Amino acid sequence: MKTLKLFIFLTISFLSFESNAQQAKEILGIANEQKGLQYYKTQSELWKEKLANNPKDKKAWVNYYKAKRAVYQKEDYKFWVENRAEVFRKLDPILENLHKNLPNSFEYYWLKSTNTINKKEAFKLASKAYSISPERKETYEELLIYYITKWQTEKAAVIANKILSSNLYANALYQWNLNSLNVANPESIIITHGDLDTLPKWVLQTGSSIRNDVLIINEWLMVDSDEYRKGVFFKLNINPFYRSVSGFKDKEVYKNKLLSYIIEQVGKTRAIHFDCGTDIKLFEELQIKEKMYLTGVSFTYSDEVIDNLILTKHNFEEVLYLDYLFSDFQNHPQSDMVKKTLNISYIPGLMKLKKHYTATNNQKMMKKCDALITKILDDSGRKQEILSWYE
Repeated sequence: MKTLKLFIFLTISFLSFESNAQQAKEILGIANEQKGLQYYKTQSELWKEKLANNPKDKKAWVNYYKAKRAVYQKEDYKFWVENRAEVFRKLDPILENLHKNLPNSFEYYWLKSTNTINKKEAFKLASKAYSISPERKETYEELLIYYITKWQTEKAAVIANKILSSNLYANALYQWNLNSLNVANPESIIITHGDLDTLPKWVLQTGSSIRNDVLIINEWLMVDSDEYRKGVFFKLNINPFYRSVSGFKDKEVYKNKLLSYIIEQVGKTRAIHFDCGTDIKLFEELQIKEKMYLTGVSFTYSDEVIDNLILTKHNFEEVLYLDYLFSDFQNHPQSDMVKKTLNISYIPGLMKLKKHYTATNNQKMMKKCDALITKILDDSGRKQEILSWYE
C-alpha cells in the first residue's frame, strides 16, 4: 500500500527557529544550524563590531562573512539558488577588506573559494588555502566536491579520509546517511538534495568503501556542473541530455527535467530512491507520485506495485541501526541539526509500522516503535506539531 501523506514537513533545508542571543556566536551556516533571518542579521552586526575594534581578528572575519552570507540566503532563498553570482558580488567587499587586513591568509583564500561560481577558480583558491594549512578541515568539503564532480575518485578518497579523521561531521550524521545507504537496493540510485544528505555518503563510499554499488546523484550539482552531469549519464549508460539550463524558465525546472529524464531512461531497470526528506511536491511535479513507495527511511520509485509494508518491516527490523538515537555520546555542533531535521525522516515509517503492529497485536514491536517515536519527537522539539499531522 502506498503512503505519501504528510511528508512536506520533512523538507530539510528550510526550517527556521529564532534566537534572541545578543552576543557574537560561531556561525555554522544554514545547512548546519536552524536559525532565522533576524538571528543572522544580529550576528553579522555583532561580528562587524568586533572587526571595528580589531581588524586583524581572523575568527571575526570568518563569522562576519558567514553571517552576512546567511542573511542573503534567508532573505530570498530562491534568488540565492537562481542568482548566486549576484549574491557573491554583494559579499565581495567583505573579502576585499579581509585581504587588506590579512593578505595571503588561510581565511582569505578559503572564504574566497566559497564566494565564486567558477569551479576551477574555487578549487584553485581552496587548494591555496589547503597548502597553507592542510590540517585545517574548512577546505575539505570544497576539495571533495571538486574531485567527485571531476570523477577523480582516488583524490576524493584522500580528502574523504581526512574528513573521517577530522571530526568534521557528527557521528549521528554519518549514522543517518549510513542507514540511507544500507536500505538502498543493490546497484541502485539515491537522489540527494543538499550537503547533509550527500557529502557524508560520499565520504563513507570513497573513504570507507561502503556501498560503492550505489550511485549517489546530487540533483543540484547536475544543474551546476556539466562534467558531473555528463559523468552521471555515463555511469548510467544513457545518452547525454543536450539541452542546457538556459533553455528553461529557471534552474529548478531544469533540475526536474533532468530527474525525469533519468527516471524515464533507467526507472524500469534500476531502483531509484529518494530520502524521506524529499518534498512531496517534487513527486507531483515529476508526475511520479503514484509510483513512489515509502520503504522505511526512503521513497522508492517503482513502475510495478510493491508491498512496501514488507520492505518497511525488513528495513526497520533487520537493516536500520537506530541505537545512536539513544546513545550518541559525541558533543558535536551538527548533532542538534540531525535531531531536529534528519531523524524526523524515520517517523513516517515508524507510524506505518505502529499501525501494523497494533492491528496484529504485536505488543513487543508496538512498544519498540513507541519508544523510537517518543525519542525522535522529544529530540526534535516539535512533538505536538508533528503528532498533529497524524491526527
